[in-house]
Amino acid sequence: TFVAAVADEVPTNTVAPVASGIRTVGQTLTTTNGTWTEQPITSYAYKWQVSDDGVGSWSDIGGATSQTYILAAGQSGKYVRPAVRATNAIGNAVAYATGAALGPISAVLSISGTPGSPTQGNAYTFTPTTAGGHSTYVYSLQAGTLPAGLSLNTGTGVISGTPTTLETQTGISIRVTDADGLTADMTPFSLT
Repeated sequence: TFVAAVADEVPTNTVAPVASGIRTVGQTLTTTNGTWTEQPITSYAYKWQVSDDGVGSWSDIGGATSQTYILAAGQSGKYVRPAVRATNAIGNAVAYATGAALGPISAVLSISGTPGSPTQGNAYTFTPTTAGGHSTYVYSLQAGTLPAGLSLNTGTGVISGTPTTLETQTGISIRVTDADGLTADMTPFSLT
């Protein structure tokens, strides 16, 4: 006859849970359960925690009890990790996740600035301000066309050159893409 396996000790974690996802505010982290002895495991429960430095004390995040967690605005610069509780017929035990997703958490990727007006025949430079996300950044024209004589540096986001004609170009927008593939677009602007 077949006899179902019954655990005789509380679970023991042998492979730590792993947190994965993009470490940027607004993005979702996910944890695995890890590997446990003393099967069968009857249930898993989750709790996400935050720390200022990733090595000191950790605090529970209220209401964060799912296998996934969306990083919140106040967590920029901090570390976030999940705790996984495995339960069997005897009792339960907790293991803490490892992985690159723990932190530090970056702010939301953004790009901004107010371009000045170029002058025909004179050198012009505009440098946008980029914040958040994870470098290295790549820049591109998301919309619009630059006036003749000006170009966009895809590595720095700088628009530079010497305008060669009298013209107005509207609806120009620069897009920044970070190392995780997240994007942000600059508010459209005109160059005359």
